[in-house]
Amino acid sequence: MKVIVVTNNNSIRAEALNDQVDYDIQYIDEIDVLAVLRSARDLVHKGHKLLTHPLSGSVKPFESPYKSIALNATVAALDMQSLQIIENAIAMATNFKKPSDHRVLTEKVLEDFKLIDSQLITNALTSVKEEDLWQ
Repeated sequence: MKVIVVTNNNSIRAEALNDQVDYDIQYIDEIDVLAVLRSARDLVHKGHKLLTHPLSGSVKPFESPYKSIALNATVAALDMQSLQIIENAIAMATNFKKPSDHRVLTEKVLEDFKLIDSQLITNALTSVKEEDLWQ
C-alpha cells in the first residue's frame, strides 16, 4: 500500500513515518494550512481517499501554520465521504479568524508546531495501519 502525505511541514520530508508503508510526500512550500487542504482536495477529486482527518487533533486552523494529511495513493472512483470531509474542513478553516498580522512566531515556536503536526500524522497513520483501513 502506498500512501500520499500532503504537508507543508518540512520535518516530515526526512522523517520515516512508518517503515512498513511506502510514502509519497507531497511538500507544499507555503506556511498556509489552506494550501495544504486545497491540495488534498485536488487529490480527492482525482480519486484518492482520505486516510486521516484534515482537522485532526485539537489544533484549530491558523493556530498552527503546519498541517499534514494522508491519502490512499490508489486512484479509484470519487469517494463522496472524503470529498465532504475535505470541503467541510476548507470551509471551517476559511471561517476561522486568521491570527493577527502582528503575531510573530519564533523559530522555537515554529519547531514546536512542526513537532505537534509530525506526532499527529505519525500517530494517525499508525492507527489507520492497525485498523487495516488502507483500502
